[in-house]
Amino acid sequence: MPDTVAPVPRAEPPQVVGYRHLPTLIPLVITVLALFFVDRSLDQQEQASLNRQFQAHAARLHDRLRERISTYDEILRGAAGFVAASEHVSRSEWRDYVSALALDEGYVGIQGLGYSQLIRPEQLNQHIQSVRAEGYPEYSVTPVGERPVYSAIVYLEPFYGRNLRAFGFDMYAEPVRRAAMERATLTADIAYSGKVRLVQETDSDVQPGVLAYLPVYQGGRKPATEAMRRQNMVGWVYAPFRLKDLITAVLQTELNVSQVQLYDLGPDGAAPP
Repeated sequence: MPDTVAPVPRAEPPQVVGYRHLPTLIPLVITVLALFFVDRSLDQQEQASLNRQFQAHAARLHDRLRERISTYDEILRGAAGFVAASEHVSRSEWRDYVSALALDEGYVGIQGLGYSQLIRPEQLNQHIQSVRAEGYPEYSVTPVGERPVYSAIVYLEPFYGRNLRAFGFDMYAEPVRRAAMERATLTADIAYSGKVRLVQETDSDVQPGVLAYLPVYQGGRKPATEAMRRQNMVGWVYAPFRLKDLITAVLQTELNVSQVQLYDLGPDGAAPP
């Protein structure tokens, strides 16, 4: 029997979408694109709405914090007036004055209210002996060392607990504090320091801190020139703040729905990266 060869099936040519399909595909593509842009537009509108809500919420938090800071500023101005109006404020008088303010009841967030005395080098030994004679035999101005000018925290209420660690501390010896004290002196106004570690801090629950200063001049009046302000300086009333305590006290329940970050803005007003 002769061999037979099975016919090889012919390959079907590939199907090509011809121009006749375009009337169907073009509306489909246009519809998909339209849905994409509508969805994107809705997303942008929703994002814009969220941004407006965020900005309004941030403004409320800012206003609340600014209002509390303004209250602290008034406390400093009152304390500066109290010091300036007296030839000498005793320790007991300062304690009574601050106690009457009831800071721990109505002004949570402020660590205390104090007075730092400006001391010339020739006055240092007399100052130390004077404070020791009040019943503090171990008192000294710290850090120890020779400097062109000194300051010393002589009053700080409440005068117990963490605040005892600040007694006699020379804030003018530390650059960040000194910059704020200098700014307060030359402007005759309240100046806030950059971020510092308060001397009140211990090894537990350490928080960043800031300090507010207001200068006190001899005679109680604001000298007309910067040179006269330097010459007539006698000290600073000041207030230390632990930032976490301050923010928690001011914003309270807002922190349940918000995360807050504080930035120490530079001279140009720009936040760090």
